[in-house]
Amino acid sequence: MKAALIGELIIYIVSLIFLCTVRVNFFMNVIRVLLVEDDQLTQTLLKSYLEAEKFKVSAAHNGNEMSRMLRHQPFDLIILDLGLPDEDGLVLIRQTRMVSDIPIVVVTSRDDQADRNSALELGADDYLVKPFDPVELVLRLQNILRRTGRDCRPQEIQDNKLPVGQGWSVCPDSHSLENDLGENIPLTRAEFDILVALARAPNRVLSRGQLLDATAHFGNDPGERTIDVLVGRLRRKLGVRENDKSTIRTVPGAGYMLPLG
Repeated sequence: MKAALIGELIIYIVSLIFLCTVRVNFFMNVIRVLLVEDDQLTQTLLKSYLEAEKFKVSAAHNGNEMSRMLRHQPFDLIILDLGLPDEDGLVLIRQTRMVSDIPIVVVTSRDDQADRNSALELGADDYLVKPFDPVELVLRLQNILRRTGRDCRPQEIQDNKLPVGQGWSVCPDSHSLENDLGENIPLTRAEFDILVALARAPNRVLSRGQLLDATAHFGNDPGERTIDVLVGRLRRKLGVRENDKSTIRTVPGAGYMLPLG
């Protein structure tokens, strides 16, 4: 046990040195992160290398502390462990999504596909299984913040919108989904990737395997069931009514298709 902890400590220290050495100066403003992790060693190490990358990190040890801090402080992103002593992390994701669209990155030792699917369905933006490369974590955080616009950096919005039906459109350049009223609808990274893949191949059937390839950066070998979960979430966000076949149609035994025109 001690040998494993020492090994993990060495990995984190080496990665921290790497992060400090190859700093990319990504953020123009301070990004406020709520780190929810009950293991003190993991929390300390995560907090150290995130702060080295200029994140402002506040730490909570359990779900109760997380809820209290969210009520009293503004945050740009949550890093959440599922195995907390007082509440399951999946419950906390559901509770948070009822009141906020703040990005949530799950960092956990639970690698079961059911947990991954549940986290996605409840609204997690990413899912990373321990042990992991901290450099990868930072890159994932940066990608999520860039996609959601929470990095506070000005973005060039180009008129490169792809129709997705019923007057809605998705824009790969700005990473946004707009409804027929011009309102922006938040999407997770995986949801966005799937919708863009379908929009770029209108009226063509894409298999679950092809859609998995489009979200390959989600990591840790997600299964085809993950695609079904993500498509279900997309349909709800697109306001698709039951039995409505105007957008993201299921083709039995083949995959999914976005019927247009």
